[in-house]
Amino acid sequence: MAQLTKNDIIYQIVYLTEAIIVSFKQYARDAKQRLTSGFWQEVLNRRQQDRSDAESNGRSALPQLHAHREDVRNMIFNANYDRDKQFEQKVIQLLESNQLVSNPITQLADKEYLDSLTASSKQAYLLKLANRYRQIKAQYESQHTPNPIITPIDNED
Repeated sequence: MAQLTKNDIIYQIVYLTEAIIVSFKQYARDAKQRLTSGFWQEVLNRRQQDRSDAESNGRSALPQLHAHREDVRNMIFNANYDRDKQFEQKVIQLLESNQLVSNPITQLADKEYLDSLTASSKQAYLLKLANRYRQIKAQYESQHTPNPIITPIDNED
């Protein structure tokens, strides 16, 4: 194993520091863009709409508010947000279709990408896909299953 010289270490530190600064500058640009584009007003409007929709349907607003918070967090920090959102929409379309789907994973998988993988990579890809499908399905079912409204019983003595 080769010993690093003092100059090699300094170069690596400078390189990593510059990469961190570039990342922070990008985060700052993104944050400024969110502030000026009305992003946060849209977030607030959607949150209020979700709350009023849940309450008008007799459901607790908490599951939708938690899902909304996670969605906003993903919009900000997940570089694959758009691709993940498209996958989620495909899952929701499958769940809302009145067809019996015997193997939803094969319908959700990217066939071209799947064909390009090795056998072990295919297994990993399909397992990841199945886990994402299961998570989205559970979230969908929790949001679309009405909670019973429990009303207190008046004791008339």
